[in-house]
Amino acid sequence: MGHGWEDAEELAAVRAGGRFDDAVRFAAALGEPKAAGEGAGAYAIVPDDCSLVQLEDLLPAPRRIRRGVKVVDVDSFQVYVTRYRTPGLVVFADEASHRFTALLDGSVSAEAPQWGDHTVTLRLEPGREWTRWNANNDRWFGQEAFAEFLEDNLVDIVEPAAASLLELALQFEARKSVKFESGKRLDSSARQLVYVEEIKSGSRNGEITVPESFRLLIAPWVRTETVPLEAKFRYRIQDGDLALGYHLARPHKALEAAFDVMAEDVAEVLGVPLIFGAVEPALFQSYGVTAAAPDRRRRGL
Repeated sequence: MGHGWEDAEELAAVRAGGRFDDAVRFAAALGEPKAAGEGAGAYAIVPDDCSLVQLEDLLPAPRRIRRGVKVVDVDSFQVYVTRYRTPGLVVFADEASHRFTALLDGSVSAEAPQWGDHTVTLRLEPGREWTRWNANNDRWFGQEAFAEFLEDNLVDIVEPAAASLLELALQFEARKSVKFESGKRLDSSARQLVYVEEIKSGSRNGEITVPESFRLLIAPWVRTETVPLEAKFRYRIQDGDLALGYHLARPHKALEAAFDVMAEDVAEVLGVPLIFGAVEPALFQSYGVTAAAPDRRRRGL
């Protein structure tokens, strides 16, 4: 970057002779905006501490977009990428963190590097229903608590019919004071829980039939499509008390499959192959260049 003096001999004369006017003119030249190279923008050396100040914020428009945008659904991700994409577009799919990141100004080749500092990221947030069912997976409930859980979440269950599960929940609530003795597997794979109920005239036996499993239809992430998920009923009888619960069948596989479907959709809509993995922040040295401070901008620097 030049210092504004065209004659090196004149500069040497100033240094040697100490001419005051020339020294002032030399100092003023240092403060003039300079181009640091093709496409590098305008800079000035500030006399206060001789620091190099970037003047891009005083231009009519920025030289390039530097922005990290976050969106909440795949449609918004695709819309933003389509609007701002460049020939160097690169899209990363990080299955471990359930995240898609697009470098909108990526490098077309190693011979034509770009900054890659205009990005849009879609981080998939777990859906409420998915979180609720996974949080209670393999948990043991009392009869009444399990009945309430089923009633509160019947809308997520597609098999068996909601009416039959509601009836099952009501049976658990109505028989919370009975003593359960055993459980046996029926030919239909359902479980029959046998209990003894104390009444005024003595006692009587009864049973409750519990299906082997049920099927959920829930969205793994916010603003995404629902996916099927199988769950098996579990029970435990101890000293006449019945504990109930369920076990989700390989929920991580359902997540993997859902993420793969979404990745295929993103790649098809954008027309680019995805790179499976995470993108790290770019590392570069700024050489002490700073943006112009607000008070300097007001003074016209």
